[in-house]
Amino acid sequence: MITPTNKMVMIDCHNHILFEVDDGSKSLQMSLDMLKLSASQGVSTIVLTPHINASESKVSRETHFDQYEILKKCAKDIPIELILGSELYIGQRLPKINLDSLVYGPKKTLLIEFSPFIETPIIDHTFNLLKKGYQVIVAHVERYNYLSLNDINELKQMGAILQVNTSSVLKTGHRMHVKKGLDYIKKNLIDLVSTDAHNLLRRPPNLLKARKALIKLVGIDKALSLTGVYALKNIL
Repeated sequence: MITPTNKMVMIDCHNHILFEVDDGSKSLQMSLDMLKLSASQGVSTIVLTPHINASESKVSRETHFDQYEILKKCAKDIPIELILGSELYIGQRLPKINLDSLVYGPKKTLLIEFSPFIETPIIDHTFNLLKKGYQVIVAHVERYNYLSLNDINELKQMGAILQVNTSSVLKTGHRMHVKKGLDYIKKNLIDLVSTDAHNLLRRPPNLLKARKALIKLVGIDKALSLTGVYALKNIL
């Protein structure tokens, strides 16, 4: 139940704060600093989503779990709940991988991403994953220029959760991505805004700043939903 207290909750469902596993955090200390920065903004829960690319990944899922346990132990005094998820890259075919090891939460939530350059059957892949019983979040939907507005509507109607990056909300990303992301948000097609944070400088945790921008863009209730309440009600 959403109460006046947890209505203000902030949850980041897409980031690369887990250290030394992908192109995100380069060290344990960087991860801790990113968590401290997030906590200072009022973020209460972070779903760690390291990249998974079945054909290229040099880091095993076991390593993710090991690094996760280390980070949890070292971050015990930082007031943030840490959950291990993943960000699965999907090409022309669904990868042959144990998907159950990549999900989190009671609804088996899976964050997926695709090439922004090579047209990929996103709708088909998403439908097949939903049919298998996974709750699917499509990462940074504003990046896929080959998706039409009708495609976005179809993804939404089939039950996919659609996510936009804070860089689009804050207008610091690619111009076309910003335009698409803001348009989708205004059309009420987006469920989540997440940081996709990779470091402390160029791509930092900035969910609070995005929430403030969203309040001006779509009003306080929708802004709170995009940055926390939706995830609390429907994912965690």
